[in-house]
Amino acid sequence: MNPQGMAVDSGKRGMRRWFAALVATLMVTAGLVSFTGAEKAVAAAPGPKDTIAVLFSYTWNKIAEECENTLGPAGYGYVQTSPPQEHVMVPSEGNPWWIYYQPVSYKLESRMGTEAEFESMISRCNAAGVGVIVDAVINHMSGAPSGGTGWAGTQFQYYNYPGLYGDSDFHDCRRDINNYQDRWEVQECQLVGLSDLKTSSPSVQQKLADYLNKFIDMGAAGFRIDAVKHIAASDMNGIMSRVNNRDDIYVVQEVIRANEPIQPEEYLDYGDVHEFAYARKLQEAFGGSRIDWLISGAGIGSTWEGFLPQANAAVFVDNHDTERNGETLSYKNGRSYDLAQIFTLAWNYGSPSIHSGYEFSGFDAAPAVDGQGRVIDPQPGTNGWTFKHAQNDIQNMVGFRNETYGTAVVNKWSSADGSAIAFGRGDKGYVAINNGSGSVQREFTTSLPDGEYYNVIKATRTGDTWSGESVVVSGGKFTANLGAKDAIALHAGAKVDPGCEDAANPTVPTNVTATGTTVQLSWNDSTDDCQVAGYQITRTGGAGGSVTLNSTTTSLTDSGLAANTAYSYTVRARDTAGKLSGASSAASATTGEGPQTPVATVYYQVPSGWSAANMHYRVGSGAWTDAPGESMSAVDGFAGWFQLSVDVVEGESVTAAFNNGAGVWDNNGSQDYVIPSGGDWSVSGGSVSAGKPEKAEPLDGELSLFYKPAAGWGSAYAHYQVGSGEWTAVPGVQMTSVASCEAGSGWYHLSVDSGAASSVTVAFNNGSGTWDNNGSSNYTFTTATAAVSGGAVSVKDPCASVDDDDEDDVVIPGVPSGVTVVPSESSVAVSWPAVAGATSYRVAYRATASSKTLFQDVPSGTSAVVSGLNEGTAYWFKVSASNSAGASAFSAAAHTTTGSGDVVIPVCLRV
Repeated sequence: MNPQGMAVDSGKRGMRRWFAALVATLMVTAGLVSFTGAEKAVAAAPGPKDTIAVLFSYTWNKIAEECENTLGPAGYGYVQTSPPQEHVMVPSEGNPWWIYYQPVSYKLESRMGTEAEFESMISRCNAAGVGVIVDAVINHMSGAPSGGTGWAGTQFQYYNYPGLYGDSDFHDCRRDINNYQDRWEVQECQLVGLSDLKTSSPSVQQKLADYLNKFIDMGAAGFRIDAVKHIAASDMNGIMSRVNNRDDIYVVQEVIRANEPIQPEEYLDYGDVHEFAYARKLQEAFGGSRIDWLISGAGIGSTWEGFLPQANAAVFVDNHDTERNGETLSYKNGRSYDLAQIFTLAWNYGSPSIHSGYEFSGFDAAPAVDGQGRVIDPQPGTNGWTFKHAQNDIQNMVGFRNETYGTAVVNKWSSADGSAIAFGRGDKGYVAINNGSGSVQREFTTSLPDGEYYNVIKATRTGDTWSGESVVVSGGKFTANLGAKDAIALHAGAKVDPGCEDAANPTVPTNVTATGTTVQLSWNDSTDDCQVAGYQITRTGGAGGSVTLNSTTTSLTDSGLAANTAYSYTVRARDTAGKLSGASSAASATTGEGPQTPVATVYYQVPSGWSAANMHYRVGSGAWTDAPGESMSAVDGFAGWFQLSVDVVEGESVTAAFNNGAGVWDNNGSQDYVIPSGGDWSVSGGSVSAGKPEKAEPLDGELSLFYKPAAGWGSAYAHYQVGSGEWTAVPGVQMTSVASCEAGSGWYHLSVDSGAASSVTVAFNNGSGTWDNNGSSNYTFTTATAAVSGGAVSVKDPCASVDDDDEDDVVIPGVPSGVTVVPSESSVAVSWPAVAGATSYRVAYRATASSKTLFQDVPSGTSAVVSGLNEGTAYWFKVSASNSAGASAFSAAAHTTTGSGDVVIPVCLRV
């Protein structure tokens, strides 16, 4: 953390495995307060994937993309975010980076993204095998004595944060810390002017725990907790005792060791602690020339004076504070910095964090933002983003660390001048590092088995395939030439395949099973003296006779089969020489009626000047179509509209961007469009609405605009731009409440003079800082009438009289709100207030740790019981309202955890 440009505590993540329930026994005797906390447990992150990529100031959408494309494939175990809560705004100072560390509410709205984007990021990263570590600021709130308005519109005062904290929730010492030798002052006075929370208060502890639990319910892996030195250990005990899933989360704490009463060891019961001394020593070594003393004796680590034990240490080369205050190396040190990262990933002390931020010249410099103040998605080579986490040698060393995890340091060597070192990690890896200005050529001794290995510092990996520079180990030795400021690293997971002289057939596949209407076939692995290349499956039955299928894995989905038909399958393994095993025992299955593949039909209204449209899309987390995508067909009778039908998967949305085939794109302001699974959907003016396009008169001099805000708005304003003209002054023009509407109450109206313009762009707000800007894309209208409700756009007047017999005039119902959930052991009762115009509802639900969303239709009423759930499991529930006009968007999620029944230990037999 570094609020207001002052260098203070900051750090990374570690794991805390909690065993017993906390005993909150407070004894006050002669002024002495003692507490009993959780049993102490090993705090190091579980291997081998213990490396964290710290993507400082990255947007949530970009972090999700990096998890899928870089971090997961490279073997990172975790990714750390910047603080996600609503923060202060200091426009007079250019809204520096440190505004993240001054909370004003616990809304998950910041300049890095929205709550929905944050939750989606967690889900996508989890699916990529990367846990999310949330940077949590719980010691304090803002440092604004005059109060102000936060990013999301929250108005606050120095010691008053409406609906969250009042004056009594802050410590009484309301001055800055002057004496770090006074424990009371450090933990109850203000850190560089920040309003210090009374963390000893049970009420404050519960609110902080509720904030942390929200992330756990979303599926986060743990936390990096800011400024922990300024929170008494007994207060941390009170907070963490209220946190859910304590045996499954990972925690690292920022406690900077100094010659002071408060020491890091006081906090080891609650998680890892960042070892700042490690980073300082690396600066001393790699910032100079000699680095041999880092591996002398037992080497840098827990045996050094003032260093934390291996099990509790979280290590780093730099973080967002130290790269600015000069306390450690940083990207500005060039190759010396990279070599320090390589050393950290190769050495066997602590759990490492790799800092990846952006270049800066001024201490307070913020990341690049757009016109609305939101961080622009980082891209390599733009806006100074370093992308250190994705640098070839660093990400390949993450794989080195995973491959060598848990092995001893062996075969150490150092040059006479101390500028070059080398060491092995058991028989799994070997690294040599030259921090000198001249080259080093020598024969190295290694415990790696003989063979040819890729030098992962220079070689590149695509999927499981390596290419590039390699080294031959023979008789436990290899010769290499290390250039100045260079390194070489070899490991068992990057060995050059020497090929194989195949002499035998592979073994026969066993345990072949076939189930389902679209037949799902699986079997056990076969073995071979060289390598099994795939499997040959023979299907018999049905009208087609004998059919040969192929698979490179141990499963196969056989679709397109006849209904109500018996099929039989045998499997043979095939090796790289083309030799086949014998046939397996037969497995049989009979198809049923089979599910129908759901289809989503997307209607798209093109911008002015487009004569054609293509849709570039993917279903769920599947592959994207090749650009520019699939050509859309013109819709008869609807000028400017095009359509495309897409096969989808139940519960999986379609992500799409549109283009005219000539290089002009509409990607919803770089966010793409998310289209729900199945049914008809219309995309117009930056919005996605259920149903087919509606007939409408084009904009011709005046826009009749209707808006129905979310519950709680007392008024509505339209902040708009006619064509490419000037925007109205914020908050815009106040809309008039409509007393009675056929589509229900709560509507507002405004007539906008559009002149000769063909479009009007609008963002709505309540006049008090709460905005609906269509997810930062705004709403664009090209028709004479437009109505917006729950993010859905219609071109019909919701307040006009309608003919009860005219089905086409039914309006899509609004989004349900106020969803409540009541859990039992294996079911959850879900209820919600009725939505005007709704004739039925649909409940979506998903286990927080799962990636599969399930659905339950509710043909009548406003409640449902979802049964068949797993006991002791966290779930979220959302509700959509429907009628003949279509379905609303789903509500905000309601979270709960099912109860725990008696534990049963199953005995499983695989037949």
